[in-house]
Amino acid sequence: MITTMTIKKGIITAAGRGTRFLPVTKAYPKELVPLIAKPNIQLLVEELIAAGINRIAIVHRPGENRLKEYFQPDKKLENFLKENNKEYFIESLRRIWQKATIEFIPQTDDLPYGNASPVLAAKKFIDNDPFVYMYGDDLVIEEKTGQFLSKIIKLYEENKVNAVGATSQVAWEEISRYSSIKYKDPTHKIKLTKFMKNYRGVKHLPIPPLLAALLFRQ
Repeated sequence: MITTMTIKKGIITAAGRGTRFLPVTKAYPKELVPLIAKPNIQLLVEELIAAGINRIAIVHRPGENRLKEYFQPDKKLENFLKENNKEYFIESLRRIWQKATIEFIPQTDDLPYGNASPVLAAKKFIDNDPFVYMYGDDLVIEEKTGQFLSKIIKLYEENKVNAVGATSQVAWEEISRYSSIKYKDPTHKIKLTKFMKNYRGVKHLPIPPLLAALLFRQ
């Protein structure tokens, strides 16, 4: 019998090279590429917090310190903003500091290339607890931040399963660039206990391709 625990931990993967974003990512991680006023990784952190996650680990490349610098408080900057009545510029980061703790974990070079390596790198952080796994360059577009993730977490907790994966459709011409999953049930009306086979780099599949976006494990 599976005993389901409340999910309070989240992992964001940020150890890639960002080759598809070159030459911009030669200077800084792709997760810090801004989407108007915020970088993608901050939006992911806010999504986790909105869904009730208060312990977050960001798995990054060894020697990469800019992600940590971005999320750490900067008293000198805060004082400058306060003196010039511009504190609102950093208010979104202050909300993160108040609501969650963020750990930064290097993904060492001895780990193989793949989506499981960030989990191995963060095994001490995970311990035996269930967690959310998010790709650092994915983003859920929604009216209310964390709404979709909250539904997925609820699905996991109510059904007492080992894992829940969230997916989105990908165009055929793009499928070879992503991991995909194949339904056992061709009607796509599968049960949570009947998850599927993983594909990567496959250009032709007999079913509409899907990209795994989130993962929960116990």
